[in-house]
Amino acid sequence: MLKKKLVSFLLIAFLFSLLPSIGLAKTNPPESEYIGYHDNTSCDVITGWAKKRDSIENVEIAVILDFPFGRVEDKEFEITKVINKEVGRFKADLFRPDLPYEDKNHGFSWKMPDSLKDMYHEFYVYSIGNDGKPEMLLNRSGQGVYCGPERVVHPIGTLLEVTKGGLEVRAGAGLEHRKLRCWAPGYCYGTRKLPKSSIITVKDVVLDKDGDSWYKIDPGIHWKVDVPWWLDQSDWFIEANPAEVRKVLLENEITVFPETKTSDKKIVIDLSEKKEYVYEGDRLLFITCIATGLNGTPTPLGSQKIYRKWASRYMQCQGDCDLPGVGFNLYFGVQTEYSKGGQAVHEAYWRKTNEFCSQRSHGCANNMIGIGRWLYQWVGPWDNTKPTEVTVTVQR
Repeated sequence: MLKKKLVSFLLIAFLFSLLPSIGLAKTNPPESEYIGYHDNTSCDVITGWAKKRDSIENVEIAVILDFPFGRVEDKEFEITKVINKEVGRFKADLFRPDLPYEDKNHGFSWKMPDSLKDMYHEFYVYSIGNDGKPEMLLNRSGQGVYCGPERVVHPIGTLLEVTKGGLEVRAGAGLEHRKLRCWAPGYCYGTRKLPKSSIITVKDVVLDKDGDSWYKIDPGIHWKVDVPWWLDQSDWFIEANPAEVRKVLLENEITVFPETKTSDKKIVIDLSEKKEYVYEGDRLLFITCIATGLNGTPTPLGSQKIYRKWASRYMQCQGDCDLPGVGFNLYFGVQTEYSKGGQAVHEAYWRKTNEFCSQRSHGCANNMIGIGRWLYQWVGPWDNTKPTEVTVTVQR
């Protein structure tokens, strides 16, 4: 008899454990006054629900494109909506019968605009706080979807961003993986997989034996500076799959205030705060956390013009790092043993969120993904013969 009761108890416990997957809406842990869930992203709609814990008030929702919100502190202006690419704002007020609350009018179903079906995109869904800015990222948000044609092949010279982490690099179109270069057992250099958010350039388009297109790519090698003996100089190939790479769209120059001259733009790096301040004239646009140089490889103090812009750079350190396709490099510093091209403001796809606002780099100022490319456009054009008019000031 006892055995039968035990079996019945375990069966009931098992059935209750299945409840979230057989009808009840999923919830997130009690970390905020807001709760909610990003259920699904398709080429038709983005669905989910959100509410305040202790209120029946309908929550406002914002959809941020491609990069999560929260990298900048807005100063005076609504620049966060521009930098963070807010593409939708609406109320979560639809009836959801599966919500485990008495009031069930907290769902949302946002129709995907046709303009966002051009390439692979990721969508970050937030509840809006009392200050009108994104407050909490809904659980399971950051979902990606590709809604374009099955095959899109970009021409030579196109700048691409890797959207799938661990994208395999091959030795030729449809061939095996690239071989690593080893100078001792266990000590090898080279790249077999490209990280997510790395930036590459199409050097050629090649067909394999089945007629499928492959890109021969440049991971950001600049021969005048990237010539150590251990640099891997073999060819790199990736499949031309639009769900794994997307075209990088860059404007020639971004200016927040029309009257601003390029010479009025400046970036101030504060080493004591490990933060970056961005100005147009005397107007502070925003502040963001960065990773600055370690004590042994410090970010150099002083004011200098940005003298070089590279959208992609292959950064390697002997026995230390192998970083293909580092994106959106703005060079301002001097050449050192660790930074042969000089120090730069650039994106750092390998850094975790909690690594910013700290000392981590070999002298560069590491930006979070999204901020670096915005600054790259904001600085304006570079003609490859002289420095830009934008100043970087490093201070304590």
